[in-house]
Amino acid sequence: MPRSLTVSRNYLETVKNALPRNGFPRQEDFAAHLRLSSDTVRKFLNGYSISCENFLEICHHLSLEATKIAEELNLPDDSPPGPPGPVVVLTKYEIEREPQESDCLKEILQPGSFLRIKGPQQMGKTRLLNRVLAKCQQKQDNCQIIIINWQNDFDSEAFDSYETFLKTFCAAISKYLGLPDDILDKYWNNRGSTNNKATSYFADYLLSKIENWLILVLQEMDLVFNYDQLSLDFCGLLRGWHQKYSQHECWRKLSLVIVHSTDKYASLDIATSPLANAGVTVVVEEFTRSEVDNLIEKYGLFSSSKLEELITLVKSHPFLLNHAFKKIAKETTSLEEILAKAATQESLYRDHLLELGNILEKNPDLKENFKKIVTASEPVRLNPTIAFQLESLGLVRINSDFAEPRCPLYRQYFVKYL
Repeated sequence: MPRSLTVSRNYLETVKNALPRNGFPRQEDFAAHLRLSSDTVRKFLNGYSISCENFLEICHHLSLEATKIAEELNLPDDSPPGPPGPVVVLTKYEIEREPQESDCLKEILQPGSFLRIKGPQQMGKTRLLNRVLAKCQQKQDNCQIIIINWQNDFDSEAFDSYETFLKTFCAAISKYLGLPDDILDKYWNNRGSTNNKATSYFADYLLSKIENWLILVLQEMDLVFNYDQLSLDFCGLLRGWHQKYSQHECWRKLSLVIVHSTDKYASLDIATSPLANAGVTVVVEEFTRSEVDNLIEKYGLFSSSKLEELITLVKSHPFLLNHAFKKIAKETTSLEEILAKAATQESLYRDHLLELGNILEKNPDLKENFKKIVTASEPVRLNPTIAFQLESLGLVRINSDFAEPRCPLYRQYFVKYL
């Protein structure tokens, strides 16, 4: 992994806009929030090199995809030469997630594969994906990875119609492959349905032009799921492409990976979704005990009764544990302080808890039912739709139709503030 990283000039405007979008009107406010120097944040926002660790931390807090916005990196000297594409950057705090990692890798290495990685937000889907893609680059020197991020590659007008959306989608992939735009226009001027135009462009031109095996990653699919009919049409198209791999050789060169949080996906009818039973689905949830122990070792911490108290409080939640361990390891706060303020407005997890609270405030039915759960002494039976939505948000755990808070922290905090 490189020691330092720089934001590509193509993404400088994107990273600057990310500050106010995430609630930080000034650079100084963001720097204080992360306890980084203002100079480090200024360098990041203006395309100057900063340490890899700080670069990844800033990207995490601004919901930016580090592998996409970073200036093109050089592979280490001992790395096999491969086709152009993103170099997957891993931090020293990455841990294996098994069996999910092996399941993902087994599927993605199959010709014409279709992999879905899903789970509530901040459960570690992107970290899992990065580890899997890094292993793909190690195992296959002829694979090319394209990562589509809807927020970076699409503007709001792209979602005005399905035809505009799909043409923008094809154009984005062509750009990453270095193919000319005018060829896409020729296919789009042909008669036929929008799906047929896109399918012809992929089969007759795009996939025939590339020699390498293409891994197409569609991150943050939740944004697409916001558009009900568009998402149904698009998912149906992707499913159709996957089914063609056994009929036509060119489709065996395409591996599809879809990553989404299940909170927005909850609005779709799972029983009739075109993604139902397509390919392999890997669900990402809390850390296992062995994964927690591995993470403790990665951060150079030592087991103690207080540390076990924190693990129990957040129920091995990946983001909540990583966030606390990072602060403890950097000695920016103490374990005792984290525990004492965990369920208050001064909590280390304040932003995370407020975000969940805002979602509940906008959904009165969810708020009312979740309030019943956190105030009850036993698990509560819920309407199946409500139960699914709360589970998808990561707020509850369902066991035999009964729901309880996903971790004690949520009960302690929301019983006071709902």
